Amino acid sequence: MTSLSGDQARTAADQPWGSPAAEADATPAVWSDLVGQELVVETLRAAVRSAAAMTHSWLITGPPGSGRSNAARAFAAALECPRGGCGHCHTCRAVAAGTYPDVTVL
Repeated sequence: MTSLSGDQARTAADQPWGSPAAEADATPAVWSDLVGQELVVETLRAAVRSAAAMTHSWLITGPPGSGRSNAARAFAAALECPRGGCGHCHTCRAVAAGTYPDVTVL
């Protein structure tokens, strides 16, 4: 067993900016995982249903810890998935992992 000290012992969660790879591993890509965000979920679902609401980009804002990245990934999965964000297909898994080429979360 290796003992780490100082900066080596810090995890991605300790970093103020996080680690996209570590964050993506635990990030849901389905609507049902966005707990306590009913208004946000309904607004984004309505946008998915309405082709007129689609723009080339969306800006999702909020305070730290409010679920911006989770909402963005669930929204992207719903837009890209042939089944509307099933959470199980290759597209949904790639969006959740942060490896889908057409989805960028900044």
